[in-house]
Amino acid sequence: MLVLMDIDQTMLASRNSGLRSMVAAGTSLFGEGFHAEGVSVSGRIDPLLVAEILTLNSIEPAPETVAAFRRRYAETFEAGIGQDIEVWSLPGVTELLAAIEREADLTLGVLTGNFEETGTLKLNASGIGIDRFVVRVWGDDSPHEVPHRDHLPGVAIARYRDAVRRDVEAGDVLVVGDTVHDVRCAQAHDCRSLAVATGHTSAEDLRASAADLVVDDLTDTEGLMQWITRKVRA
Repeated sequence: MLVLMDIDQTMLASRNSGLRSMVAAGTSLFGEGFHAEGVSVSGRIDPLLVAEILTLNSIEPAPETVAAFRRRYAETFEAGIGQDIEVWSLPGVTELLAAIEREADLTLGVLTGNFEETGTLKLNASGIGIDRFVVRVWGDDSPHEVPHRDHLPGVAIARYRDAVRRDVEAGDVLVVGDTVHDVRCAQAHDCRSLAVATGHTSAEDLRASAADLVVDDLTDTEGLMQWITRKVRA
C-alpha cells in the first residue's frame, strides 16, 4: 500500500511562509508594490499559484519569467529559515510517519503542490526530512500542458511501480491531506482519502467532500494505523 502525505498544514506549518517568500521574491525581482492580495493558497499547486500571482501584478507568466521567479522564491525561502521563517511538524505527524515506516506492507510517499526545492526545504527544516519518502510527487509533476492537482496521484502510482517494482491498485493508495483538493485528487483516481482538519478547511467541509475518513489531527497513531492497514491485513 502507498501512503501519500501532503506537506503544508498536513505534516507541517510555517505561518504562510511560502506565500510571504513569493511576495518577497517578486518584490526583489519586479519592485515595490508586488503583492498577492486575495490569492488563496490552500490546496493549490505552485505552477498555477505563481502564474496567478504574476498575472495579478500585470506580469506575463512566460516560461523564463516563471523560472526566474521560482529560483528567487527558493533562494528567499532558504535564506529566511531560522530567521523570519519558522517551520514545525504538526501534532502526531512524526509518530504516524514512524509507524507507517515500521509496516513492511506500507510505502511512504509525499504528494504536494509545492515545487521540489521549496517542499524539500520545508520538510528538512521541520525535522521530518525528505529522505524517508520513497515516492515523491511535486506540484509541477503533472504530465499535462494545463496542470492540475488531480493529475498527481497517477504520477505517484507510476513512480511507486518504478521504485518498488510491483503494481499497486488504486484502492491501496491513500492520500492524506488537509483540503478538499486533496480529497478530490484521490477520488479522481479511486484512491482512499484521509482528511485532517489542521489547515484552513473545517472538519465539516472535509466530511462534505466525502473523504473516507476525517480527523481533527493526526495524534491517534494507533487508531489511524488500524484504519490505514485494515485493507492490507484483510
